[in-house]
Amino acid sequence: MSVPNNYSFSLQDVQTELNLGSTASLQDCFNAARSGGFNSTYQGSKDRLRNFRAYDRNKSYGTQIQSVGYGGSSSNACGSTRFNFYTEYGKSWVNTNSIWTNYQGTIKAPAQWYSDGYASRYWNGSSFTSLGSCS
Repeated sequence: MSVPNNYSFSLQDVQTELNLGSTASLQDCFNAARSGGFNSTYQGSKDRLRNFRAYDRNKSYGTQIQSVGYGGSSSNACGSTRFNFYTEYGKSWVNTNSIWTNYQGTIKAPAQWYSDGYASRYWNGSSFTSLGSCS
């Protein structure tokens, strides 16, 4: 999740987005933030809380949350409970080239079928190789 795109967010929202503890100061938040996560409309001089409006940690790493089920077959993946994984920022499920278990995009997901409930894809551990449809 990102910091809300309104001015009703708090320092706690920013601390949570940055995975910092509740004792982190505003300066600690700026020190931990990555420049690519700031919304250019609100980033300003990076000297006040409102500069974090719409800050998105995942965007700064080039990833986005993708809720998918997984399993040993296309039909198992289509019907399974969904969990959060990470895919390339700005790409749809059927167009992404990678899937990771962490928002930094450094740990590739295990080889198996994944599905968003509409389309299933087989990931071999380094690339998607097959595309299926959920009925």
